[in-house]
Amino acid sequence: MENVVEDPQAPGAGLVLTSGTTSAPILDPPELARSIEAGLARGTQDLADAARRVRAGSDPEAIHDLRVAARRLLIALRVWEPLCRVRLHRVLTRQLRRERRRFGSARELEMNVAWLESRVPSSDVAVSTGAIAGFARMKRRVRRRRRQAASRLRP
Repeated sequence: MENVVEDPQAPGAGLVLTSGTTSAPILDPPELARSIEAGLARGTQDLADAARRVRAGSDPEAIHDLRVAARRLLIALRVWEPLCRVRLHRVLTRQLRRERRRFGSARELEMNVAWLESRVPSSDVAVSTGAIAGFARMKRRVRRRRRQAASRLRP
């Protein structure tokens, strides 16, 4: 059962929402708006940073980070949907989903190559030699997919 109680040490209005053993301060509307804005700004900055790293092509984790940042922004938009303008929410959600899907195949190929490399026995020379040639082809595909992903990003 949730109760609202007064707590003189709580920030804002001094009210706290309690539920069993946990409690959370109730923020006044301007403080809540600033908190939401700061969270969305952080998420947007994370997405922009990951996009820059994808364009640079030097960071093998950049595509993963871009997809994670997009997913986190999608979740934040879903949580704060009632506070957003309907059209803006719809446009942002579509764009973020499109970007995540666009980079999915490149990330999946990266993960498959890493998984296969970890499974090849280095002690078996015949298998290792054949695998090296196959991995070289797959890594060229990964590089090509990363370049394609980078070219799809809008500045």
